[in-house]
Amino acid sequence: LLVNLFVPNTPLHDGAVIISNNRITAAACILPLANDKEIAKELGTRHRAAIGISKETDSIAVVISEETGKISVAKDGTLIADVDEETLKKILNQYDRLIVTTSSMPNLEKNNIIKLKEFVELLDAKDNLHKPIFFIEVTPHQKAYFFIQDDDNIILFTLKNIDNK
Repeated sequence: LLVNLFVPNTPLHDGAVIISNNRITAAACILPLANDKEIAKELGTRHRAAIGISKETDSIAVVISEETGKISVAKDGTLIADVDEETLKKILNQYDRLIVTTSSMPNLEKNNIIKLKEFVELLDAKDNLHKPIFFIEVTPHQKAYFFIQDDDNIILFTLKNIDNK
């Protein structure tokens, strides 16, 4: 399926492929383009889309230049150009460790609970505390928790109705 991305005039050649949890979730997607005046004029639509989506979401975008075959990575609106295979692996492995799935929840009664309303607040806490975000699905497709445990504190974000987003 992914080979079609590199074959001109095939349905998946244009647009982005979205991969989540090691599975293709969508293909031929149109992404928001970055229109910053500071972006080099020689960068095309793929690179502008990668920068745009990484600015607007917590995603990481991998771009393969149609002209040169070189790989670039966009994260937080910044493009890292001409990335070799080993560097790409390191970047993807580091990004993959942003959220760790767990099967057990810490004891909420023995900790100070800090409830958050927005997921972005949890990302800010992660950056400040340098601790991983844990994920546990409590009721399949209905309720899940994302949390950071720091000493006697649990910073908690509750996700409800997962399928309804």
